[in-house]
Amino acid sequence: MPGTTTMELTETRVIRKEATAVLEKAEAMKITTQKTFHDASEFLKDIMTVKKKINDRFDPELKKLREATSGINKIKKELLEAPERAERMIKSALSDYKSRMDKIRREQEEKKLAKLREEAEARRKKEIEEAKKAKDAE
Repeated sequence: MPGTTTMELTETRVIRKEATAVLEKAEAMKITTQKTFHDASEFLKDIMTVKKKINDRFDPELKKLREATSGINKIKKELLEAPERAERMIKSALSDYKSRMDKIRREQEEKKLAKLREEAEARRKKEIEEAKKAKDAE
């Protein structure tokens, strides 16, 4: 660990041994009588002591890390505001352009369809007229 002193490493080794020892004792412990029940209840105090040592050893450093990362996250968030705003602006402009192009395309398609309908209607009328003339000529 960078910045860790020999004393801190020794302290961590001692705590690790204590933690391992309470686990080994707990694994070996069998609660079968009132006395072993009482002993196990008392042993919980030892377990809590080891947990407190671990928390006392690491919590201050973890607090410093949280505070440091909090500051870094604030700076990151602040720096991201401008590019995120730029991204939203461009996405909005792209969406607006696409909407305009879609509208123009739909209008062109509608005009083509209207022209095709008119042409079809004119052909139909012409066919009806020709059919009437042919019928009248008979």
